[in-house]
This record gives sequence, C-alpha cells and structure tokens, in this order.
Amino acid sequence: MFNFKNKKIIVFITIASILILFIVFALVNKKNVLPSVINTIPQDKSEEILETSQIEIFFKDDLTEEDKSNIHVILNPSFELDSTWNLNVFKIIPKNNLENPQNYNVTINYKDKSIYSFSFKTSIFSQDYIQKNKFQATEDDLLYGEALKAVIDKHPWYPNLPIKTQNYVVYYDFEKEKFTITFLKPITDQKTIDDFIKDAIIKIKEIGGNDPVQYYINK
Repeated sequence: MFNFKNKKIIVFITIASILILFIVFALVNKKNVLPSVINTIPQDKSEEILETSQIEIFFKDDLTEEDKSNIHVILNPSFELDSTWNLNVFKIIPKNNLENPQNYNVTINYKDKSIYSFSFKTSIFSQDYIQKNKFQATEDDLLYGEALKAVIDKHPWYPNLPIKTQNYVVYYDFEKEKFTITFLKPITDQKTIDDFIKDAIIKIKEIGGNDPVQYYINK
C-alpha cells in the first residue's frame, strides 16, 4: 500500500510539473510574439499617391502601451511628421506635403527588429491639379511648377495649407473637393469635437475658404 501511494504521488507531481512547464512555456512564447502588421494605407507598391496623403499602419491586435513605445517607423526619405495611435492603428501625418514625384520606403521596427516594410510612389505631377481639371498630363508637355501655379490660381488659399494646431490638422482633398480635418488624438467627447470643428472652420475662412466651408472628418 505504501508503494502504491508513493507511485500516485510521483504521478501527480509529474503531471503537475508538466502542466507548470507548459504554462510557463506558453507565457514566455506569448511574450516573444512580435506585433503583426495586417494592412497599410497606402498599400505596398501603390502609385499615384496624393502629396497630401497620410500614412496608416494597421496592427493585428491592440497593442499595450509598452509595445507601442517599442514601435519605431523609419521613413526613407524622411520628413517632419506628427503621429498618433488609435487602438491598433498608427497614423503618420506629414507636417508638409509629400514630394512629387518621389518613392517612399517605410520600415516598421519593433525594438531593433524589422517586422514589416512597404513602399509607395507619389505622382509625377500634382494630383490635385490633374483631378481638379481632368487633365492627362505627361512630363513632356507640362512642368510640375506650371501645374502647381494653375492650382494656386484657382485656389489662392492653397499655399496656406496645411493648417496645424496642437489638436488637429487641416488639408484639402481635391478628389472630394472638401477640406479634411484630422484630429491628432482620439476624441470621444462630442462637445470637444464640435469645438475643434468650429475652430477649424474659422481658420479655413481666415485663409480664404469659401463660405459655407465644405469639409469632412478624417478618422
């Protein structure tokens, strides 16, 4: 009987040890799982991207604050930017328009390890001009400077964009023919949203935007 009890104890200890090792292994393995990128805007190898475009990086899961602090984005060529997190989305907002034409390479690092990369190309000519005028331009028959001059002639307020504050940034979407207001931090309070929109509309009018101001919120 004594030996039988000892065997039961040994079996129990063995099973418990295996379970503990399994749990420890699962926790360590989970900790070592790198964040996963599931989509980007613009998508990889996209072309004819607007110079007013923003960059969004979508992760598979919501990240912890520690994980977010370990995410580093390398842009080549680099440019000045603002950035913000909204749940599992990391948004990059250029402080100035992107260059035309230009190939941009984006690398996402977690700590010192690259976890994703993609590239995109802005158009040869200002896309706002081409879309606004429905004009099919080629490099031989129109210089970029002439296209930009035509845009400014029709939209005198254009050189005053973007409008930037500590709470939001305003660009113009030539495709939708509306100003676009992007909040730099997630906002859920409706009164705060309304106040920011009201302030943005005032600033748009100050640079010469038509009244009533046509706009939309870029979430």
